[in-house]
Amino acid sequence: MKPISLFISLTFVAAALAGCAADESGDNMTTTSPVTTTPVTTPTTDNETPDGPPDVDPRCLAPPADAAEVNASTRLGMPELSFTTSDPSEADPCYRFHGPQNATSGWNVFTLTYPAPGQTFHIMPMYFIGEHTMEDVLAAFASSPEGEAPEWAVPSGAVGGVTPGSSGSVAIDLDVGNHVYFCPIEGHMLQGMMGMLAVTEAENETAAPEADAAIELVDFNFTVPDLTADMTVIRVTNNGSEPHEAPLVKLMGGATMSQFLATLEDPDATGPPPGQLIGGVNAIAPGQTVYLLVDLEAGQDYGMACFIPSPAHGGAPHVAIGPMVVDFTVQDDAAEA
Repeated sequence: MKPISLFISLTFVAAALAGCAADESGDNMTTTSPVTTTPVTTPTTDNETPDGPPDVDPRCLAPPADAAEVNASTRLGMPELSFTTSDPSEADPCYRFHGPQNATSGWNVFTLTYPAPGQTFHIMPMYFIGEHTMEDVLAAFASSPEGEAPEWAVPSGAVGGVTPGSSGSVAIDLDVGNHVYFCPIEGHMLQGMMGMLAVTEAENETAAPEADAAIELVDFNFTVPDLTADMTVIRVTNNGSEPHEAPLVKLMGGATMSQFLATLEDPDATGPPPGQLIGGVNAIAPGQTVYLLVDLEAGQDYGMACFIPSPAHGGAPHVAIGPMVVDFTVQDDAAEA
């Protein structure tokens, strides 16, 4: 199976950040030994074939035993779909998303949490695939020369990504049909870190939340207003002609996003990059709106960058075209300003 290249955007960032764990006692990042991410396949003879698509560890095809069928909790008056991650262990050799397999249409809150301790980094892009299945998705990957997404797979958001000890939340308006999600870090999807959410029509769909601020994604830039610490619901709209994303990075030690990105790209860099991914918004389609749920800190520097490749620019990532990158500092609460 071809590597997942153009289907996702943050793969090279994920590889650079793998092995960086969040220190819950402060804002520092600590380096740990990364988990081996090479898929482990069950040996077969010439007369046998694995019980699944090529290169996928057959032990990891089934959903985790604790996958929830429904999620009755609510947040902002809408259902909350809570997902956690787990890394391979002696008990389970697979990377996993643990969460519900069913949802109802309309606005839902997606929350992704990576419990500490951990030794890698996880991303959760989600695509609307209608009546297609996970088998169709895997077959599309296997048949694509470049690992490109099929035309029937449309980006639909979810959480930008998390490091150990962090979590992120996004409110998404779900369409009826199947939605597939996976982790694009090398080896993670093929070693079980994928799933499908089946969405049925809700009897009474919830309304969109009321936003405290709005961020606009265009070709190829971010429009970010002055943000204050009391703003917890931020509307994010893609007004461009290509998919865009807004992963949220908490910058450390006075670093800028340019410095953060330079560290990721420097093969001689030692230690973790000066920032921590704390959620944000994964790829959304042109015209789509989602709501980023945040707990911003006054005086803290943050940044965003879009790494999605542009077909109109030879596959160059948006961060290299605009450049589609932004820094901002959160101000005190509006009531205190």
